[in-house]
Order: sequence, then structure tokens, then C-alpha cells
Amino acid sequence: MSLSRHAAYLYLYSRKLQHLTEKIQKLTKEAQSHIQKHNSTNDQTAKERYRYKHAKLMQEIQKLMKKHNELLSWIHHHQASFAYALQREHKLNFK
Repeated sequence: MSLSRHAAYLYLYSRKLQHLTEKIQKLTKEAQSHIQKHNSTNDQTAKERYRYKHAKLMQEIQKLMKKHNELLSWIHHHQASFAYALQREHKLNFK
């Protein structure tokens, strides 16, 4: 693959990673609010509801974290390929 193609992949994957990170942060904030509501209420049915909502959000966060880790591995792969293509194109020595 060419140098520009690796650069394009790095850009696209980094944008996807940024979007995914924002989603994870938003869901984490929501999960934290469910825990606070769970701890502050005295009603047993409300406690159940908030615990269920928190558990559901945590499952969603775990799915997103798997995608996050996959994107990180692809970024690492293309970064290494980009460095190798750059070295090959410009005959540079990176150590």
C-alpha cells in the first residue's frame, strides 16, 4: 500500500476512535448517574430499576470497548505500515 493510503487509514480510524471514545464517555456519565440515583433512593422498585439501567449501560460500554480495542489494533497496524512505507520511500533509518 502507498504512503498516502496508510495516512488515510490512520486518519479515518482515528476519527472513528474519537467518535467511539465520546460515546463511551457519554454512556459512562449516564451509568454513573444511575448509580447515584440508586444510592440516593429509598424505594426498592426504583433501586431495582436503576440497577437494571446501570447493568444495561455497562453491557453496552463493554461492547463499545471491544470495538475500541479493535480500532486501536488497526491504528497500530497502519501506523507501523506507515512508518515502514515512509522509511522505504525516503530511505530513512528509524530506530
